[in-house]
Amino acid sequence: VPTRTHTAHTYTYTCTYNYVLHTCYMCVCYKVAPSGMNEVTTMMCGACAVENAYKSAFIWYMTKQRGEPLTPDSEEFKTALYNQPPGSPKLSVLSFLGAFHGRTLACLSTTHAKVIHKLDIPAFDWPIAPFPVLKY
Repeated sequence: VPTRTHTAHTYTYTCTYNYVLHTCYMCVCYKVAPSGMNEVTTMMCGACAVENAYKSAFIWYMTKQRGEPLTPDSEEFKTALYNQPPGSPKLSVLSFLGAFHGRTLACLSTTHAKVIHKLDIPAFDWPIAPFPVLKY
């Protein structure tokens, strides 16, 4: 726990130490990343990673839909803050019954493991499917 007695030297040491740890951590991340991946993004937790993956997929999809130019038009800017299309498109994520993806809002919208995780929490109206049963 930081106290008022920490010196500038201690703070500098902590920052340097954290930078070195982060740099080492990123080196490990690059070593285990799939070939061809030249960027790594770290998250605080699994739910944050899932939430970020959803957002990344939405941004990628809308960028492909928009085509060139990549800059959103004025109508998209006007409607985005009001959660209305075209700035806030009607996109969804398909999830499976029994799935658990985390406890952030979008993750809860795709979590279907236990009622207690979802009770009293509003969710996106996204599609749900039974998990495929494979027979060999």
